[in-house]
Amino acid sequence: KKEGFKSFIKEVLPIKIKDKPGALYNVAMVLAKNKVNIESVYVLVRQARKKTSLIVGVSDVKKAGRLCRS
Repeated sequence: KKEGFKSFIKEVLPIKIKDKPGALYNVAMVLAKNKVNIESVYVLVRQARKKTSLIVGVSDVKKAGRLCRS
C-alpha cells in the first residue's frame, strides 16, 4: 500500500472445460443469461491440451458454481 499498490483476496471459481473452439463462449453465455458478470478469467491448459480449466472471477461465485455444475 505504501508504494501505491493495492492487493486483495477474491474468491474464484474453477471450471473444467473441453479444449475446443466455443467452450469459453458457452460458459460465458450461461453466466450472462443468468445475470452473473465475469470480472476476470485465467485459462490453465495441462497435459498436452488434454485438461483445460478456467479460473473465473465472477460477481456471484455461489450462483455461478450452481450454474456450471448443472
